[in-house]
Amino acid sequence: MNDERRAAALLALIVWCALGADVANAAPTPVPSPVATTYRKTVKPPPYPTKPMHAAYTVETNKEGQVVRVRSAETSKDTWFDTMTYGNSLQAFIRHPDGTAVAGVYKLIYDYSPQTKKVTRNVELLQAGGVDPNAKGAVYVELEKDAKWHAEQAAKAHPAPTSNAKLPDFSQIVSPSPKP
Repeated sequence: MNDERRAAALLALIVWCALGADVANAAPTPVPSPVATTYRKTVKPPPYPTKPMHAAYTVETNKEGQVVRVRSAETSKDTWFDTMTYGNSLQAFIRHPDGTAVAGVYKLIYDYSPQTKKVTRNVELLQAGGVDPNAKGAVYVELEKDAKWHAEQAAKAHPAPTSNAKLPDFSQIVSPSPKP
């Protein structure tokens, strides 16, 4: 179940980043004709929830304040909210205002208010220490896995040329050209 949540959170992160990059790099586009808009399908975002929601994640951080992993989760039973908050918790940095961090176990609490349509996040230190302070952050681990997978796919699509050790010498297969 944890792998499914991690995959869903990574997918949501990729979609969110892709949409953000497209919006940031998009050039101004001309207004489409009415004919073109009748054939284009539009995707509406899900409506704002009408009830308050709450999710909490117990996470481990390294000495830099990066979340290393999620130990446990208390979900809200709303798939969209849980996916977004889980992804956010994996990307979190937990640091003091002066930039220092304490490696340890924290609780990230997400609360959604239907009146304000905003999510608030609170952080509680549960235990200082007791974790690997030199562990890589969860985001870096996922990026390394992704890069390795892409490298494997590229190697499969474009295999390295085979060795030419069994070919005869070039001078043996080409006769000398006649002199003019």
